[in-house]
Amino acid sequence: MAAPLGFVVADGVAYAIHRVSHEHPLLWRMHALHHYPRELYALMSTVNAPLLVFFFRTLPVLALVACGFAPDVIFACAMFDTALGLSSHTGVDMRNPWLSRFRNTPEVHRLHHSADPAQIGNHSLLLTLWDHLGGTYVAPGPAVPTLGLSQPASMRRTWLELLLLRRP
Repeated sequence: MAAPLGFVVADGVAYAIHRVSHEHPLLWRMHALHHYPRELYALMSTVNAPLLVFFFRTLPVLALVACGFAPDVIFACAMFDTALGLSSHTGVDMRNPWLSRFRNTPEVHRLHHSADPAQIGNHSLLLTLWDHLGGTYVAPGPAVPTLGLSQPASMRRTWLELLLLRRP
């Protein structure tokens, strides 16, 4: 029973970080790098500004430690997060509406990467629970959205400019 509760706690922390990284201008400038590509691929889940990678990987684990979860539960949560992070960024369609209501499937997460701001939601990384509670869940439909930034010209083109957070 501890592992499922750990998944919910860790995902809640990751949801908060992810949502704030879309709403706070400085964090968005860092996170936009992750949203720049026009297609999803598994290794894209690891592409982010170094500070955000630190937040996404460290803060959920620290929350689990603070809540007193055992090391094996923390390890299981980290492995589950890694596996789902990789799978949610694939271009593979599962077309499972039942599963998409509960888990961050590729179809659910693809909407998060949509170039259409009206489709962007789905900030949870593992489960869709926090999106349902936070009012940010967007159900996948039959159409595949266009991916990438709605304003790609607003993003810097070099790593140095991105890392220094220079405005375009």
